[in-house]
Amino acid sequence: MSLVRWMRKNNRKIMAFVVVMIMLGFVGGYGLQQYLSRVGSGRGTVRAYYLDDMKIKAADRFQADNELKVLRSLLAGEMLRYRQTMFGTPDFKSRLLGEILFPDSQSAAAASVEMYQAMARGTLDADIADIDAFFKRTSGASDIYWILLKAEAKRAGCVVSRAQARTALTRLIQQVSEGRGSVAMLLRNVISNYRITEDEILRIFSDLLAVMVYSDIVTSSEAVTTDELRATIGRGGEKLNTEFLQFKATDFLEEQTDPNQEPMIAQFEAYKTYDAGRQSDENPYGFGYKLPDRVQLEYIIVRMADIEKLIAQPTPDDMEKYYTNNIDRFKEEVQLDPNDPESRTERIKNYADVTGEVRRSLTEERKERLANLIINDALELADAGFGGMERDKATGKDFEAAAAAYDKIAAQLADKHGIMAYTGKTGMLSQADLSDDSNLGMLSIEGQSQIPVGLGKLVFAIDQLGATEMGRFEAPAPRMWENIGPLRGAYGGILAVVRVIGAAKAEVPADINVSYSTKHSVVDEPDKPEDAAEEVHSVSEKVAEDCKLLAAMTMAKAGADEFVKLLADKTWPEAVDKYNKTHEKKDETGNLIPRSRLVSRKLTNRVRMGQQDLAKNVERFADNPYINVEDIIESKKLNDKLYELLDDDKTEAADINAVLELDFNASYYVVKDISRTEVTRDQYLKNKAMTAFQLNAGISNSLGLIHFNPDNIFGRMNFRWAQSDDEEKQKAQDKAEDKQNEDPA
Repeated sequence: MSLVRWMRKNNRKIMAFVVVMIMLGFVGGYGLQQYLSRVGSGRGTVRAYYLDDMKIKAADRFQADNELKVLRSLLAGEMLRYRQTMFGTPDFKSRLLGEILFPDSQSAAAASVEMYQAMARGTLDADIADIDAFFKRTSGASDIYWILLKAEAKRAGCVVSRAQARTALTRLIQQVSEGRGSVAMLLRNVISNYRITEDEILRIFSDLLAVMVYSDIVTSSEAVTTDELRATIGRGGEKLNTEFLQFKATDFLEEQTDPNQEPMIAQFEAYKTYDAGRQSDENPYGFGYKLPDRVQLEYIIVRMADIEKLIAQPTPDDMEKYYTNNIDRFKEEVQLDPNDPESRTERIKNYADVTGEVRRSLTEERKERLANLIINDALELADAGFGGMERDKATGKDFEAAAAAYDKIAAQLADKHGIMAYTGKTGMLSQADLSDDSNLGMLSIEGQSQIPVGLGKLVFAIDQLGATEMGRFEAPAPRMWENIGPLRGAYGGILAVVRVIGAAKAEVPADINVSYSTKHSVVDEPDKPEDAAEEVHSVSEKVAEDCKLLAAMTMAKAGADEFVKLLADKTWPEAVDKYNKTHEKKDETGNLIPRSRLVSRKLTNRVRMGQQDLAKNVERFADNPYINVEDIIESKKLNDKLYELLDDDKTEAADINAVLELDFNASYYVVKDISRTEVTRDQYLKNKAMTAFQLNAGISNSLGLIHFNPDNIFGRMNFRWAQSDDEEKQKAQDKAEDKQNEDPA
């Protein structure tokens, strides 16, 4: 049959097909995608299961992906990322939901930083491990999360009506559209792009609201008890005041003689398996001789002060040109009428008034450009040997063999830029030793979240140690001999490139005679120790110091007892003067040594801290180089000791002259008096409601980390991926073989 005759015979079928295709072309967008998902290959293929026997087919995933695209067009991602609580603080539950449905590395980095900051302020009841665990989850399954979260909310009976969704959507678009058009315009665009009805849009948005409502329900902690409120308000409002004298054992160390070998060996054997500084009931002084994790570093350091000498000083023409090109920097707001707060306007500062500022800004920019050029040259030269290497497969020995010599790099920088670059190698440094290094201890590198990552965290994350773990948005963990940089000092004084050339895990020392170098970096003369022995970790010397400390504690106790006896016939100030005159010490020139004098101290408005509060503070500030966690712990212990001097029904105790032993800071205290200010009933009633809301919000936000953790979503919904046909056949074959082996007959 000819083609013409066939077309004439089947013209009705052909016309019907053409009309259908024209209609599909007109529908387009979302409708066409839905049609193709149904008629395409594999549309009914089961991809996964959840709950008991619920199936997720290829078409379901396709539809879920399209729904997420619709929600993104409706600015749902912005809504979730910028939603706030009733207190004006970030709603982290919404941010976490936004990250799993609309993953974006930049917003995720910003959210993690916000959570770190909230944790540090105490408004988020979480820890760093919880936050890092969430943001390290595997991305790329947003459609699956959407299917499961919708099903979970619906199964719990959380449903939002179309009318409620319309109201919420209108309010959302008005708040976050930022001039991108009206509500009607945005809806028209979504309808046009995806070829769906407004009712379908509201259905999709109502599903998102239902997921949010369900998360609020399951993470809400409205069962905050009255006792919990009383404890929180009471601890926050109760204040402690005291006056005391401190007899520190360290003030008596110079009077101690070197201990004999026998007590030193006994001391070493008793505490050789303990980490130094870890105080406990069985080890109140925090003795410990276990060797910590250590690294040896090699460095190239360039000083900004040296770079400043190389740049050309700004000329008057340079400064005027800079002023003209950056005129916006020199604007100020002024009030034209002192009596009219609304009469404020902007004006440009006169060049003559900002000459110094212009000079400083121009100098800093030139210095920064040259500094970046020099340190990037150093990093490029240091990485030159790794050019042909497959870094992912390379070992530490491969890096070591290809590593460029830092002293040669320093010579090349001197030839090219005329600058002195300081190079050298440290001893084996613990994290505490590294933090004490005046140069390396303050170095950091900027991570993806733009929050500096300290060198101390980076170098101890190498595979050989694993003492620290890098977050998803921090710098990747380095490898041995791999160059780390460019690193910057905390106060902008230096730039550096560093590499780890040695590492040793924590271990119990073989004997008391173990020692090793703890040499620090050297850039300036003050970096050089007066005595080389100062940069050696000697176990025997540490044991000897601790033995002397124990002996000095006996003398501190004797001093405290002596002072109390003076109080029998003297007032507190008279006893202080008498003790100081009796025990005054002078230096070689005859001047009094200030530290040998007792000084009466007062503590006022000390806030009481619970054990849970202490644990939270330790977690918050564990990685903060500017806050000493040990000081927080000691403060808590001192408070507890002082409170023991007051009976439960008393608020004041005067002239008690009690002697307290505080072994955690190796001191004896003589306490003159103590008082506490209690929270009144009116204060409690005034703060009760707000405190309850704050406790609930903090707990709810932290529980969002658990609720929206992808692994927990999969676990709650019993999610599992479908197996392929080949896997099913292999499993059936294995089962048949097992049965045959069990019953050969």
